[in-house]
Amino acid sequence: MGSANLRKISTVVSLVMSKFTIGNRANISAGEHNTRVAVITYDHVARIVANFTDINSLGDLSTVLNKIQVSNTADANLYE
Repeated sequence: MGSANLRKISTVVSLVMSKFTIGNRANISAGEHNTRVAVITYDHVARIVANFTDINSLGDLSTVLNKIQVSNTADANLYE
């Protein structure tokens, strides 16, 4: 995937995740539930970009997704 498709996926993920309450501090006994989110990228190697504890809001997720860059590794098989 090239940079244009990476941005499209980032936008779609943000739109889908906007329907969820993202966070790590749910009070389950009070009926509060949160969705935990982590981000992993891969080209020829998988990399943890953000752990479950790093993303506590939709803004955090958007920031993480917008910082992801297209790999310049020949092994990544990127196509526009």
